Amino acid sequence: IDDYTVIENEESGMYAYYYIDDVAIFEIDCTSKERATEKVTYVINDINFAHDKFAIEDNAHIKLSDIYDQVKERRFTSITINGYTDDSGTDLYNLNLSKKRADSVLAEFAKLGIPRNKMKTVGHGNTNQVDAVNKAKNRRVEIIVE
Repeated sequence: IDDYTVIENEESGMYAYYYIDDVAIFEIDCTSKERATEKVTYVINDINFAHDKFAIEDNAHIKLSDIYDQVKERRFTSITINGYTDDSGTDLYNLNLSKKRADSVLAEFAKLGIPRNKMKTVGHGNTNQVDAVNKAKNRRVEIIVE
């Protein structure tokens, strides 16, 4: 307890009001009695893919390296990499392309040192469109760290 204030009440006596700072609530795993991991989602706005491509462009390597630096400092159990496309092409084609985009980010993280067995990829095709006008923004990946 960092600080408190005492306020007197003539009718019923004395009362104390306590002020507590820096309180945090964490979920605890019942079996291990350890703090449960926190889920963090990185939506990579500056890593968009060229139309019909899944290769990571040069400027994206720096951004992925920055995210890797943040992730390696966390205690995590898994990383899910979600890939997306714009609405050009068939649903099946977009599903495969979005999976390849997620796979290329996984390969980059594996090169940087994250164990492959802690990562998985999911292709979502053209679901969850974020911009109807600028289709390039829909060609993206999201990284969920748990």
